[in-house]
Amino acid sequence: MLNWEIEALALELKYVWKIARNTSETKINLFVRVSGGAHTGIGEAAPNIRYHETPEKLILEFGELVAGGLNLVRSLEDLLALLNTHKLANALRFAVESAYVHFICQRQNLTVPDFLGVAEPLPLATTFSLPIMEPGNIAGFILQHNLTRFQALKVKVNREIGLDLVQQVSENFAGPLLIDANEAWNDP
Repeated sequence: MLNWEIEALALELKYVWKIARNTSETKINLFVRVSGGAHTGIGEAAPNIRYHETPEKLILEFGELVAGGLNLVRSLEDLLALLNTHKLANALRFAVESAYVHFICQRQNLTVPDFLGVAEPLPLATTFSLPIMEPGNIAGFILQHNLTRFQALKVKVNREIGLDLVQQVSENFAGPLLIDANEAWNDP
């Protein structure tokens, strides 16, 4: 029989994460572990309040999943059948599936891409997302976090100071900008 556990971990953010809908100084993510014998798989759930996902709700849903037979799962097909009988938050479902896939891969000495039958991922350029902040803080933030190492930046904006933020970022960063209004603007 497999052993399933869930653990909440408070993540202290390096800076205040502000978007149009909310502001956070910490995040609570959940880690789902499945173990059996010498093998352990771990999946992570990042609850999203936009979808009414809270750590408490996900922990309750996880308890219901365990009570519904999660420890008795013997295959990916078993797991998917069980998951399809429970209405889970997407973040939790992903964490459970991820933990189990990593467990299977560890047990079978496979990489996740090999298990899924896909090519190994290639390196991919990424962006850094700047939270909403006072426009006067942009230059220091870009310097402090060495953001010129990125080819492009994503800028979170709101209605009140969105244009000022974009102007300040463009004055302090030479690459392309992606603007993310998080539904703050009714008319782009």
